[in-house]
Amino acid sequence: KLRSVVSSRTGNDPQRMMQQLSGSIARGEIRAVDPFQLLVTMLGSCVYFFLAWPMLGEINPQLRGRLAAVTEQRKRHLFELFYYGLKPRPEDSWDC
Repeated sequence: KLRSVVSSRTGNDPQRMMQQLSGSIARGEIRAVDPFQLLVTMLGSCVYFFLAWPMLGEINPQLRGRLAAVTEQRKRHLFELFYYGLKPRPEDSWDC
């Protein structure tokens, strides 16, 4: 579903992503979260990594020259973070 939204080059893609997220929430496919905050978090998690890359290399010199490998690690980490963080849980009782 996300691939079809992202690959679209027409319309307001962020708005379409918010609609997809809202629909997933309504169908119980993901936890009840604020779709706007989720979108901001998703975008920020991806964009900040690349903007901060030079600084991250200063903080941890072992990262230098390893952008491709660290990017793969980051992709796996973010997938797990969002997948398991958004997975519906029976103990969820608060609404956004």
